[in-house]
Amino acid sequence: MTLVLLEKAARRFGDLTVLEGADLQVERGDRIGVVGPNGSGKTTLLRLVAGWDRPDEGSRRAARNLRIAFLSQVPVFKEGMTVRQAALAGSRGLAALEKRLEEIHEALHGDPENKALHAELARVQERFEALGGHSLPHRVEQVLGGLGFPPAELDRPVEDLSGGEKARVQLGSVLLAGADLLLLDEPTNHLDLEGIQFLEGLLNSGAYTFLVVSHDRAFLDNVARSIVEVGRGKLRRWKGNYSEYVRAREREDSHRLKEWKKQQEFRAKQEDFYRRYHYGQRSREAKGRLKRLARMEPLERPPLSRDRGPKVRIRTGEGPRKGMEVLRAEEMTVGVGKGKILLEGVELRVMAGDRVGIVGPNGAGKTTLLQVLAGRRAPLAG
Repeated sequence: MTLVLLEKAARRFGDLTVLEGADLQVERGDRIGVVGPNGSGKTTLLRLVAGWDRPDEGSRRAARNLRIAFLSQVPVFKEGMTVRQAALAGSRGLAALEKRLEEIHEALHGDPENKALHAELARVQERFEALGGHSLPHRVEQVLGGLGFPPAELDRPVEDLSGGEKARVQLGSVLLAGADLLLLDEPTNHLDLEGIQFLEGLLNSGAYTFLVVSHDRAFLDNVARSIVEVGRGKLRRWKGNYSEYVRAREREDSHRLKEWKKQQEFRAKQEDFYRRYHYGQRSREAKGRLKRLARMEPLERPPLSRDRGPKVRIRTGEGPRKGMEVLRAEEMTVGVGKGKILLEGVELRVMAGDRVGIVGPNGAGKTTLLQVLAGRRAPLAG
């Protein structure tokens, strides 16, 4: 079933053309990753799919009564809401599914052999159960817990949360919405590793149809089944996850580059022939070759790199020698505010050439630790 169809859609802002001639068909069950450089039009595409923006040219068509949940990068909540209430605010879709189940059951009392009603009942029932409709309170705790909110924090006022925490509450609200289509703009930005794994599990459950914008390649590898590339005002869809898309794109670019070079060599030979013989006995042949060149459709040279343009090499002076100690922490205590301790007894030695990853749940003190190591914040001890 087609949920949204964009045909030859264009979106412009003044003289800037962000999208031109964009075609996109979103079917129920699609799991689409959206990639492209910053400013290429990824969020604009989501807004067109959502119907928030109208295309300046072309058209957008959507299934009747389509329910869409949009995760934007700027969460907004009503004043006075708790974390639990904010998450439940998006569950109107579940309520709509429950109401439709009641309507179908009532209709079947009067027409028990109606095959279309039975088919719709099975479809709606499956979706309602997959989204946790029969146990919504438990489902709220499960989803918010997976996003880093234990039960004790569900009654906190939303206005007391940090920006990252609000973003996670908004993500929970979208996941609980019971929508037919999710539009997710950078959903992993404020998640730790456990939160990302939890989100991947939900999106892979089969209960969701979604478009997701993300720069997280591993995440796209794990959840996407097709990739839409946005760039230079165009859309192109590729089968497979992110890694499969990259391999297919590189093969195509390599082929296109060979064909472009081949055409360039051919043109150079024909132009050289014309320069040498256009005034002599072979002038007719030379002019004929020039006419054929004029009719030839010039191939566009593939970009050296679709994402960042030509690669730049930068030379720097020599850094510290291998084996040189560049950083040491001993018996260090890290905290914030008036004595709120996050880490104690930190022992850390970093040598030249080390490449260290720091992991841990949200709020564990990762950023504060980096600030202390950078000298921007003083340790509480050590």
